[in-house]
This record gives sequence, C-alpha cells and structure tokens, in this order.
Amino acid sequence: MKQPHPEYQRFASFRPAFFPLAGFIVGIMIWFIDAFIDVYLLDEEQSLIENILTPDESTEFWMRSLVLIVFVLMGIFSRHVLLKQIELDSLLMDYQIHLESMIRERTESLQNKTRELELLASTDSLTGLLNRRKFSETLNLEIKRFIRYKKAFSLINIDIDHFKKVNDTYGHDIGDKVITAFADILKQNIRDSDSAARWGGEEFLILIIETRAEEAIEITEKLLALIRETQIEPVGNTTASIGVTSVRQGDTEESILIRSDQALYKAKDNGRNRIEVL
Repeated sequence: MKQPHPEYQRFASFRPAFFPLAGFIVGIMIWFIDAFIDVYLLDEEQSLIENILTPDESTEFWMRSLVLIVFVLMGIFSRHVLLKQIELDSLLMDYQIHLESMIRERTESLQNKTRELELLASTDSLTGLLNRRKFSETLNLEIKRFIRYKKAFSLINIDIDHFKKVNDTYGHDIGDKVITAFADILKQNIRDSDSAARWGGEEFLILIIETRAEEAIEITEKLLALIRETQIEPVGNTTASIGVTSVRQGDTEESILIRSDQALYKAKDNGRNRIEVL
C-alpha cells in the first residue's frame, strides 16, 4: 500500500490488532450488558456471573457469541475501510498538491513570459534603452504631471557626431558598437527615476524629471565629458551634439520634441561637440 500522506500518518499508525480487539471489547461489553438486563431489569433469579456463564433460553450462549464474533469482524472490516479511505485521501491530497504546484509553475512561467514580452515591446533591441513608443508614453505622462502638479522636467536630445562617416569607414557592426557604447554611458549616468531612449539611428533622448534647464545643463555637461573621454575601438574618441530644453506652459509632446530638435540642430550648426539650450 502507498505510504500515507503525513497528515494521515497518525491514523495509519494504529497496530493491526487494535481494530479487532476494539470489536472484541465492544462485544464483551454487550455480553455483560445483556446479562445485566436479564438479572436486574427482567428479574432473573440467577446471579450476574451465573447469567454470564449460563444464560437462560432468551439469551443463549451462542447468541452472545455471535454478537461477539460480529463485532470482531466489524473491527477487522473497519480497519480495512479506514486504511482504504486514508489511502484515497492521501492520493487526493498528493494530487491537489501536485496540481497546485503545476498551477503555480504555469502562473510564474506566464508572468515571466509577460514581462519578457513587455520588455521586448518597450525597449530597443540593440541598446536596451526605451524605444520610441515607450518613451512617447513616458513623455506624455510627465506632461500631464506638469499640467496637474507643476512638476517641471527637461528633455535632452543627443546625436552622435559624424556617425555616417563611422559606418562608411568601419562598417555597420562597428557603428552598432558605437551606438551600444553611447547607450551604456547614458544608462550608467542617469538617475533611476529618469528615462533614456534610442529615438532612431544615432539619436538619443533623455527625460530628466523634476529638473529645470540649469540643472539639466549640469547633467548634460557631465555626459558630454564622458562621451569625449570614452575610447571605442577601432574608432577612438567620439563626440556628440546635444540640445536641451525644459517643459513650458502649454507644451505638448510635439512642441517639446520640436524645441529639443531645434536646440540639437543649433549645436550642429555651431560646430558640433557642444550643448545648446532652447
């Protein structure tokens, strides 16, 4: 027989002799009760011991013996039924535990898959930064926060200088390496509360929350210095043109993006490798 589940182990641990012995004891008790009824309630002339040993015709010895045998057999049968019930309950409990475990594993797997899909749907595959769609959602949320709570924010637009020349000289694989290196600089040097995205090609956007232009310029100067110092083999040092703007009353996603773009092109027109603010 299968080992019972620990919850039922105490019921299965009774010795096999317990159940027929219990039936025998019950049978003996009935035997004594029958003798007691004959002597004390039905006014038999025999003593209790005499009635037990030599019952009268109404309760013959074989009848009492039959009752005794029946209860012993009932004890044996009860043990068999109880053990079968324990086995069944144990199997059901094991099945329930297994089912719950399967459901838990499937749920965790689905949650992991959902997170992976959400990540794929919201990030750029090359850099791991936010993609255009996710960054657009984030930017619109910050605009709403600004309208409701007057929480200012700044937008930084970064473009790698002379990136076409890098691709033409070294090939697209090296170009991807340069883009990835830029993305790593951004990820490692912005706050967890800020958001960076690859907006397209060699262009990046950074949304810095609760920050006005003056503070954003300080952050941008540090980023530009890091970009200038970073060696990317075989290209060497690279530079970037950066446009900075802060949210204004009445801004929409389109208006603030246009202004950051204008600041970026001003930096390009003024010689690249610099920051301009609008």
